Amino acid sequence: MDFYALQDSLQRGAHSGYSSNLVPIENRYVLIDKIGCGSYGDVWSATRRTGSKDLYAVKQIDKRAAGTKGLKGVMGEVETMSLLSHPNIVKLEETYQDDTYLWIVMEYLPGDSLQHRLDREHVSEAETRRFVTQLLMAIEYIHDKGIVHRDLKPSNCLLSQDDLVVKISDFGLSVLAGNEQCLTTRCGTLHYMAPEIFLDKNYGKPVDMWALGVMAHVMFFGDYPFKGRTESALSRDICRGYHPSEEDTCGSRITALRCPSLLQDFISHLLIFDPHRRMTATDALKHPWIKAGMELNRQVSFSTAQMSLVSLSRPSARWRVAVLAVIAAQRLLYLSRMRRLDKLGYGDFPILRDYHYLMTGQYQPRGDSLNCSNMFHACPMALLELVAMISTCTHLRHVDFSWNNIHSLSVIQAFLKMATKHPSLRSIDLSHNPIPAVAGRALVRLARNPLSHVTTINVGDTGISAETISQINGFLKEKMAPSSLSQNSSLVDLPSRSISQSPGDSLFSSSSTSYGLRPKRDTLQAVPRRFGDRNARVPRLPPITRLPPVRHSNKPL
Repeated sequence: MDFYALQDSLQRGAHSGYSSNLVPIENRYVLIDKIGCGSYGDVWSATRRTGSKDLYAVKQIDKRAAGTKGLKGVMGEVETMSLLSHPNIVKLEETYQDDTYLWIVMEYLPGDSLQHRLDREHVSEAETRRFVTQLLMAIEYIHDKGIVHRDLKPSNCLLSQDDLVVKISDFGLSVLAGNEQCLTTRCGTLHYMAPEIFLDKNYGKPVDMWALGVMAHVMFFGDYPFKGRTESALSRDICRGYHPSEEDTCGSRITALRCPSLLQDFISHLLIFDPHRRMTATDALKHPWIKAGMELNRQVSFSTAQMSLVSLSRPSARWRVAVLAVIAAQRLLYLSRMRRLDKLGYGDFPILRDYHYLMTGQYQPRGDSLNCSNMFHACPMALLELVAMISTCTHLRHVDFSWNNIHSLSVIQAFLKMATKHPSLRSIDLSHNPIPAVAGRALVRLARNPLSHVTTINVGDTGISAETISQINGFLKEKMAPSSLSQNSSLVDLPSRSISQSPGDSLFSSSSTSYGLRPKRDTLQAVPRRFGDRNARVPRLPPITRLPPVRHSNKPL
């Protein structure tokens, strides 16, 4: 999501006579109930008009009310969420905008927030461990991507309907910091802020681990580990460090634990004052208190499997049962993945039911070209599944996604991310799709990326501006220029020499064509002068990859 492209469209909308040509949200979704409100608008539950009964959460952002600063924050949150895909992180589905509103469509969780769950009833040790383990896996995932959340707290964690799954939401304060302690902005929620933030020191990922330690304490003990009537008193208590009180170690709740010392040790290692000594998410997942819960689950699964094999005595019976078990496992795997497609509403697309891909994870189409024009027009979000399939194929050269009603930024971003790393993809057709203008920046990045093999991008009749299309074509021409120039020089200098080359090879990047197309020095010396002209020069290419313009003689041949 590009904030500057959004600002540009907002400014164009201020001119008289301008009306947005983007698809209205009402054409795609049915807004049902208002489920919340934010700083710049409301949050609605909604369903797609395609007939699917799945619910989504739709944020309605008033662009005028948000202003430049607010929109920049919203765009930062959207851009961060578009990079994340994890079972314990709320998923961003897609975004829309019109002249007045920005619409953000996200995964809907029917349960309450974790904060409401804590306010409603007591949380046991097993539940605390389950929630903390899931949050640790999500934090490890975002930290591996260099993202710091900076506002982890129970109210920013949503639960599934049965309270078994917890997911992190609200990335409004998140920032990409890499592995450095380079952040200085004081932000977050006071009770969950780390001491280095109060002391105005540089900070980074460890502030999220501190916040998780406070959350673990609140979940089990039902109270904050640090207290203060005022902000200054609270900050002083936090900066003094974590010291478990007698109530925590000897109270009724802690004595009810089977291994109270493990939980206390876990929290203590998260609330270490020195951020360099604080546990990372990876270290925390290896802590004995977390591993104790995993070991318990493993023992239960192993006992169940053991009971199913007690009745097998003879070798022949064991062999027959083993073979049948393998066949049954394959069928169950295929059926489970088919059931997943049906649940998503994508089961009607034959290309997604490819047996070889569902069983092996490798997609192997027959040819090097994949024509999916108008195939997903009724359900363009299903293209996300196809993009994942294409990423496993190593021989595709052309993909046609035209006329597929692609209006989701998430689909475009997933496709372009795949195309950037694909080893063989050369040509992309995205024409005749309502692609949002904000996707233009991503297309430009793909066109100029030297690691990408893509040399042809068709985005005609889309929402991409003419200026952006011109930039895309310019970068593609620059990528192809060294190859075509080298080939033309060889053909001009050596009229009797034939070069065998496939049509697609001329579109490769300069790094792959700077070898083999430059004529040898001996071959150039052997070219005869024409008509005995003493002034005729034998053209000679310089021994570098970058070639000068070819000089053409005006003398008649």
